Amino acid sequence: MSVEAGLTENILPVVQYTYDNLGRINTAFAGNTQYARFSYNLIDQITNMTYGNGLIASYTYDHLARSLNITLSSSKQLLSLASIHATIPEQCPVSQVKLTGLS
Repeated sequence: MSVEAGLTENILPVVQYTYDNLGRINTAFAGNTQYARFSYNLIDQITNMTYGNGLIASYTYDHLARSLNITLSSSKQLLSLASIHATIPEQCPVSQVKLTGLS
């Protein structure tokens, strides 16, 4: 299945989304340019977002399905940018988000 969203004028590209059999976003692209590909775990949480430029965001969760961290890497080289830790992601104000591993 494919769905289009965005402006059709020359301001922003029209972004198309494809969905898997469970209704989750599989890819996002505009024209021939793929912006992102998504992977999910068994309880429908995003585990990886692979961007068209090779950047990969990997998500991990605790045993209560809460977000633990996000690791950014590249298909070309490992990027040690940041891990984000939050106790309650849905209600987490910015002051409770801690960035670690910056280099």
